[in-house]
Amino acid sequence: MSAPPPLPPSPPLLIKLGMWGLTSRGMAQAFLGGCIAVGVMSLLVALVFPWALLGTFTFMSAWWYWAVIRWVDRNGGRWPGFD
Repeated sequence: MSAPPPLPPSPPLLIKLGMWGLTSRGMAQAFLGGCIAVGVMSLLVALVFPWALLGTFTFMSAWWYWAVIRWVDRNGGRWPGFD
């Protein structure tokens, strides 16, 4: 008799926070793309209005979504729930 497959590891706190409300890889990729788009638009608007550089902080959110996608893909690909 073979042993059951190992359970995927429990996600770290930052991964759980990054996945809050997301239920699929496609949704996470949409948020990733949206964060990048907002960051690029902020850079363009900042040429006229310097305060718009604050919008470039969305690049950090884009990195976070990328890290979440990467973690889930490397650890079993279990998107909904994270029970």
